[in-house]
Amino acid sequence: MFKALAAQWQENQKQKRAIAAEKWEQEKRWREEDREEQRQKRAEDARQEQEQEQEQERERAAEQARREETTN
Repeated sequence: MFKALAAQWQENQKQKRAIAAEKWEQEKRWREEDREEQRQKRAEDARQEQEQEQEQERERAAEQARREETTN
């Protein structure tokens, strides 16, 4: 009977370790997915910021061209 209890305990420990390993792997995947989403968001934000800066530069250039046109 003791051997059966010991074997059951060992099996339970093995299952607990397997469950813990699966949980850790899932959390790792979630962290990786979160990092990828954050990276994509930062890239998109940087792209939008760059587009805004380019638009502002075009507006400045157009405004300067209009000023030069009116002064000449």
